[in-house]
Amino acid sequence: MLLVVSRLNRRFLLAFLVVGVAAVSSTGSGASIPAPKLRLPLDLAVTGAIVYIADGERHQILRYDLTSRRLTVFAGTGRSGTAGDGGRAANARLTEPTELLFDGAGNLYFCDVNQGRVRRIDRRGIITTVARVPTAAGIAIDPAGNQIELIQRP
Repeated sequence: MLLVVSRLNRRFLLAFLVVGVAAVSSTGSGASIPAPKLRLPLDLAVTGAIVYIADGERHQILRYDLTSRRLTVFAGTGRSGTAGDGGRAANARLTEPTELLFDGAGNLYFCDVNQGRVRRIDRRGIITTVARVPTAAGIAIDPAGNQIELIQRP
C-alpha cells in the first residue's frame, strides 16, 4: 500500500497495490472518497487500517477507514480557534493542524501551528493542550509519549 499527500494540488491519493492489481481513490475528478472532501491536506498518520489526515483549510483532522473506505471528521468543528480542551475532539476548534504523531498508547498528538500549541487526542477522543509554544513548527515524540520534542521556527 502506498499513501501520498500532495500539498501542491490539494489531492489525497490512496493506491492499494494487491498482487498486480492497483485501485486508486482520489479527491480529484472521478472521486470515490465520500464527502467531506479534502481542501488542504498537510500531514497524515496511519495506525492499523485507519489513516488520519490533517486538513489545514478545513481546520480539521479527518479519519479515513481503509476497510470501509469512509472519510469522516475525527477532530475539529471546521472553525478556526483553540476552544474545546477537556471535551470531545470533534467539538473542538483547531487552526491548521499538522504534524500528526501517535504515541505507544494510541494517543494522537499534533501541532496547532498558528495557535502555538501542541495538542493531544486520547483514545477516548478527548482533546487537551499539552504545550504552548508560539514558534512551534513541528513535534517528535518518544513511543511512550513521555517526551515531546518541539521543532521551532526561527
